[in-house]
Formats: sequence, C-alpha cells, structure tokens
Amino acid sequence: MDRSAERGFKLTELAALIAAAAMLSALAVPHFAPDAEDRAAAVEELGGTLRATAAMAHAICVARDCPRSATTIPVAGRNVVFVNTYPDAPSIRLMMSDLDGFATDATGRRFMHTDARVPQRCWVQYNEASVGPDGEVVPPTIEYAPAVQSAALENTSHSDC
Repeated sequence: MDRSAERGFKLTELAALIAAAAMLSALAVPHFAPDAEDRAAAVEELGGTLRATAAMAHAICVARDCPRSATTIPVAGRNVVFVNTYPDAPSIRLMMSDLDGFATDATGRRFMHTDARVPQRCWVQYNEASVGPDGEVVPPTIEYAPAVQSAALENTSHSDC
C-alpha cells in the first residue's frame, strides 16, 4: 500500500481552505476596526481614568499633609508635582500607566485620540485644580471635545472622532 498518497491535503482542499479563511477575514476585519463611536467611547473612558487618577493622587497628598503650594511627592516611584493638592498636568500624564492610542498636545493637558479622523477634534483635557473666589480649592475638571460631548449626549456617531 502506498502511504505517500494519503498524507496532507490535496491541492484543491488547500485552495478551498485558503478561500474560506479569506472570506471569513474579510467579514471579520470591519467588525474589529474601531469606528467613530468606539473612539469617542475611548476618549470618555480616558476622561474617567484622568478623574479617578487625580482623586487618588489627591487622597495621597491629603494623607501626607501636603500644602496647597506646589509640592513634589514621590508616588509609585515617580515625582508628582501637586498644585492645590492635586497633580499638575505633566504629573497626571506621568501617573497614567497606559496611553496607547493617545498623544498629548504641546500643553500636556489635552489627550488626543491618534486614530481619530481629526485628532484635534477628538480629545479629552485635564484642567488643573484652582482656587475659587472663596479661597477653597476647586478640583480639576475634565473637558471633552464638542464631538465627543455630543456623542455622549445624543448617542450619535461623529465623523471627526
């Protein structure tokens, strides 16, 4: 009995398998490619992470009894600058562990989605803590690009993001 004829795939079987794999990948790729809604959601998620990171850093500052004036405290091996008991913009970026898909602008406060159709219109911004008219510390605020904001409010897709 000749066993060499029984090994492996026939050429037609292999061609059919490759064609089936190509068709499946053509159907699957568009589902995995991020669209404008996914990018807007990623920007919103980063805004939540910025808010949570600032709150945790603030708790560390308060626990260490740091002053309102600019103060540097080591946090997780990084020197974090606190202003008004919250991290400043460069420090909040230092504290973020994963910023894949985002780049900061020249100010270091605005995080733009690098895969967006127009990154300058698909961003989240960290505004440092300030002192209000009554002398109380106003916590940092998180601001979103209009395209991201309206996507959240109206549940619509935005071509800029």
